[in-house]
Amino acid sequence: EPAPYEPFAYNAFRLRSPFVAERGTVPLGGQEGPPSAPDASRPRTYLESFALSELRYLGQWESEAGRDALVRDGAGRVHRVPLGGYLGPDHGQVVEVGPRALRLRELIPDGLGGWQYREASLGLKAGDDA
Repeated sequence: EPAPYEPFAYNAFRLRSPFVAERGTVPLGGQEGPPSAPDASRPRTYLESFALSELRYLGQWESEAGRDALVRDGAGRVHRVPLGGYLGPDHGQVVEVGPRALRLRELIPDGLGGWQYREASLGLKAGDDA
């Protein structure tokens, strides 16, 4: 014979829902904590007006000042972009200029009112030339 039904009294209403992610608990992009919002006072660069799909990495330019990336924009013009420079609409900052690829760290909304980092890259393509 089955045991009589006993209703369960749920008392955890004040706890965080297990179906909602807790912000700031997992460091993203190797950072110490959750990133802050993009600096609204920083002037946007010309190359931030292009989607990454419209930009082409052509190679690197080395000088006494350091290593810059050579990037062709959607209009066909070639630009020198330094390490730490910005590309694309998602606040993409250049973190590495390599012989075969340019690596970026983008800052995008996390969907919970905060921000998170996303890695992106532009690689050399066959047939590209400056």
